[in-house]
Amino acid sequence: MSTTPEKTVLITGANVGIGKDIARQMALRPEIAHVYLACRNREKGNREKARMAKTDLEAVSGRRIFDIVLMDVADPASVRAGLAGIDGSIDAAVMNAVGWAARRPWP
Repeated sequence: MSTTPEKTVLITGANVGIGKDIARQMALRPEIAHVYLACRNREKGNREKARMAKTDLEAVSGRRIFDIVLMDVADPASVRAGLAGIDGSIDAAVMNAVGWAARRPWP
């Protein structure tokens, strides 16, 4: 039985680049039990990239701890909807994605 507390992490922009590598690194840590890959959902291609990233991360880490959460950080309603789909709490968030398209600051 492990005495290491299990942690859950959410990473925005997790389907490519730095976000994907952070997800890979988190999977290498034994205390990380769940990683949410928060990816934008503007077009079908982004959803496919998220699925491919999840499959790749599972292959390189040997762990099945990843779930995709669709959210566009430039859209507050999308963020709220994405977070509503998360079961339980999040111990850490890596805010890697940038919301350049926002027309106005969040309320």
